[in-house]
Amino acid sequence: MTSSTVLPLASRALAGGGLYGATLAAGSLAAVLVLAAGPGALASWGPARMLLVATSMDVAGVIVAATAPSMSLVLGGSVLRGLGGGLLASFGVSAVGSLYEDALRPRVLGMFAVTWLLPAMAGAPLAGVLAAMFGWRWAMAAPVAVLLAARVVVGRQARLIRWEAGRERIDLSNSILVLSGLVVASAGAGQGGWPGAMMLAAGVLLAAGASWRVLARAAGTDGPRFRVMVAFLGLCLAFFGGNGLISLAVIDGLGRGVMAASAALAVGLTAWSLAGLLPARFGQRLGDASTTGLGFLAGGLAAEAAAQLCPAGPALRLALAVIGWGVAGLGMGLSYPRLSAQPFDDLPPQRAVPVGTAIAFAEAAGTAIGSLLGGGIYSLAQGSRHAASASVGQAYLLMTATAVAAGVISARRFHAKPG
Repeated sequence: MTSSTVLPLASRALAGGGLYGATLAAGSLAAVLVLAAGPGALASWGPARMLLVATSMDVAGVIVAATAPSMSLVLGGSVLRGLGGGLLASFGVSAVGSLYEDALRPRVLGMFAVTWLLPAMAGAPLAGVLAAMFGWRWAMAAPVAVLLAARVVVGRQARLIRWEAGRERIDLSNSILVLSGLVVASAGAGQGGWPGAMMLAAGVLLAAGASWRVLARAAGTDGPRFRVMVAFLGLCLAFFGGNGLISLAVIDGLGRGVMAASAALAVGLTAWSLAGLLPARFGQRLGDASTTGLGFLAGGLAAEAAAQLCPAGPALRLALAVIGWGVAGLGMGLSYPRLSAQPFDDLPPQRAVPVGTAIAFAEAAGTAIGSLLGGGIYSLAQGSRHAASASVGQAYLLMTATAVAAGVISARRFHAKPG
């Protein structure tokens, strides 16, 4: 959050506008690349060593970017941070899967939303203040102190994590396929016209197909566990793809200001956080809470599409957009902790790292594919001079269909406990 806030200042100071887009996306792509390769050496490193390597890469990336004399080195710093972030994502999910019992794990993962909500809301204003007072370099470097303090606390408890060494093959073929699909989709969105649309579709299908392979390899012959992972991939694709369009939907589609867009985003994130803290008995009343949550998400996304496409008055359309995203956030809060926790149910300790890496990959890949798909549809429509509201509405309909498909997959494994 901090780096993206001050990145425009760095780009202006270093005359690096041509690398701005690549720098913004580099961290996410690097994380997907690491996670798509599978646990590999991570399974044999142990938690303490993995945490040390990941932290070192993250700190090195911040230092390189904050001291960079050119935009190309800021890009290099983003790549390093993305690689470290991919390792940390694998570490975090695997640690939760290893430390907590099946009944407690969804509650712990539900609290993840709360742990990043406050930094996400406070990070951007704080970065702006630091940049105004001391310059963009100090604003970019400041999080290192907090990062190191947090890693020291976590590192002191790493010995508690049950971790059995394993030998997992590094699969670069899946990494290359996923990354290639994302790059082709991104290029197609910028190309415009029918060639661009075909490149976007081909890239998304390639990335999605390779992601399917990654999850299938992690699940092995366990069909129910694989279906949970696929449903989680669809959940992240639909929600984060829709989340990336909210500002466009409110500002360009509905003709409102940035404050209205911020309000819609805040309602969705708050609903997610609060739903993740609901007691377990609430989820039990819903039956299969993850499938029910995906239903809420689909309904919220459908409301966003209606806000863009229906002929109602401006005030009603804005209310529909804000309330709809709150409903989507509620669905995410119900589904996210359960779908990310269930693949660990009845799992042998030696499988915690491969499964944890696959779950972290599903979130990273789903976020990347959803963001490219939603943003790509909008970009293609702008190149063809179509109305913003129509293109955003169509993108939300596609995200709605994804959430429905994920709900169907989730419902198929209900009563078929993974393991």
